[in-house]
Amino acid sequence: MSRQFGYAVDHVRALEIVTADGHLRRVTAEANPTADTELFWALRGGGKGRFGVVVALEIALHPVRRLYGGGMHFATERTAEVLHAYAEWTRTVPEEMGSSILLIRMPDLPFLPDELRGRYVSHVRFVFTGDAADGERWVAPFRALGPLTDTVRVMPYGEVGTIHAEPTAPVAFHARNSMLRTLDTGTVDTLLALAGPDAHAPYLVELRHLGGATARPGAVPSALGRRDAGFCLYSGGAVTDDGVDALRAALARLHAAVAPWGTGGACLNFLAGPDVTEEQVRSAYSETDLDRLAEVKRRVDPDDTFRAVVAPMSAEGSR
Repeated sequence: MSRQFGYAVDHVRALEIVTADGHLRRVTAEANPTADTELFWALRGGGKGRFGVVVALEIALHPVRRLYGGGMHFATERTAEVLHAYAEWTRTVPEEMGSSILLIRMPDLPFLPDELRGRYVSHVRFVFTGDAADGERWVAPFRALGPLTDTVRVMPYGEVGTIHAEPTAPVAFHARNSMLRTLDTGTVDTLLALAGPDAHAPYLVELRHLGGATARPGAVPSALGRRDAGFCLYSGGAVTDDGVDALRAALARLHAAVAPWGTGGACLNFLAGPDVTEEQVRSAYSETDLDRLAEVKRRVDPDDTFRAVVAPMSAEGSR
């Protein structure tokens, strides 16, 4: 629902954090002589635990009791049609409509329905917070394409996790992401060539529609920058050790191919694990914000007590 409400950091009111000196601090946006507004700015989007241990969070909530949402799976032969339709459809939807599309070869596992088991499918997911009748009209073009499954319905917010229905068991997963400005015919054709059913790619691909409130700064500025993307392209796969190098190379080819449509940045939320590079982390920020984050880091944690595997804003400097 971020297209309607913005990022979560836009609604954080206060944090309590234990910094490297062992002190418990409460930081807010309030401007007063004792307020650490720079640390409050950095903690919201500065990411990956570099400034201390957050032990409490105060965040504004939105009264969403129900929504119109779910997903539709489409057969292999419909992939190109569905992806092109999705690209066109996202240009017209209101901010109350959030969506994503997944391209994946489903595993051949007995608990999956026969129409999905072992097949390459596309899965379009919807969350609409407006009137259900309006939501039904918005998803009608996809129903007209004859989905294999259709779980789109009115649901209580507590069932929102059923829309993606992702597995909860841990797995060794390698991933990359790119922020895209647009999703036009060229982008779609490139994705189909490298990740479509005939490509036999060793990874899944997900496109998340951004824009709307995610493109606007929050009422209180935060370190979360790069709000210039219309879509987030996420890709990844689970492989054994002997397949890691081939997967990494395939992911690199995919993201190099879509670079002409990219913002040059990555989504920090989806950067994790041993494959993350300093260049990828830095790309999630402007150079000005990197300098500002490094200054906060030098002040609150000069000995780099709290560190990530990749730390482009270390106490030693931002360059």
